[in-house]
Amino acid sequence: MNDDGFEQWMRRRNLTQPTIKLWGNVNRRFAGWHGDPLNATHVDIEAWLWVEQPHVAPATRMSYRKGLRAYYQWALREGLVTVDPTDAVPVPQVPHHRPRPIPTALLREALTAATPKVRATLCLGCYQGLRTAEMAALRVDDVTDTTLTVWGKGRKQRSVPLHDDTKTALAAIATPGELVLGGITGAWVSVRGSRFLHGLGWDHPRPMHSLRAWYATSLYRESGKDLFLVRDMLGHSSTDLTALYVGIADGAAAAAVSRLAA
Repeated sequence: MNDDGFEQWMRRRNLTQPTIKLWGNVNRRFAGWHGDPLNATHVDIEAWLWVEQPHVAPATRMSYRKGLRAYYQWALREGLVTVDPTDAVPVPQVPHHRPRPIPTALLREALTAATPKVRATLCLGCYQGLRTAEMAALRVDDVTDTTLTVWGKGRKQRSVPLHDDTKTALAAIATPGELVLGGITGAWVSVRGSRFLHGLGWDHPRPMHSLRAWYATSLYRESGKDLFLVRDMLGHSSTDLTALYVGIADGAAAAAVSRLAA
């Protein structure tokens, strides 16, 4: 496969560096398994996604399919293939889990016990509401004394106020390049943070995402239940998704149910 041409195409689409790296790796792995990806069929791709990797999480399989689809979109544009085999590949079904914030007491323990690099990622999650991919994509130039510029899904940009604890945590880590976390992928941020939080006894299946849930529920309460503010800080395109987060912070339903009487 033409790695250089595909990578240049992804850069022209203004994809983040972690995404470019991830999708490049996905396609190299598929090419190594198949041997001739330009002649692969949807049957081949489905076998690689489901049969060869039966224990991969649905969200990861979804990401792999996106990477392969990007490659074939580029190949179509370059005239290297006449059809995109991913058109016939089913979209993996990713279950929607109700957000579950990390308990505040455990979060305090984690922030105290963490190494400087892990503490920085914890702060980016719980005080800034960043996804792990957004943490990985955060550039030194995106950080000012008062704000963070966050590049979210679809390269959507948002600005969030910088928490003092995050500012201190970021100042405590050495940044070897233009990326705050040194160029590691969002997947590795998730793995490293998850191992640490699991080691403290937090049994959440997505422990790093529970930091974002804590941020959302806490911000909802502290903002006087301003759903639109929380939506903007999380980078959601709709309040429908934001409502899943803030619903668990609103005790109005429980209070109303407790007053029911026959």
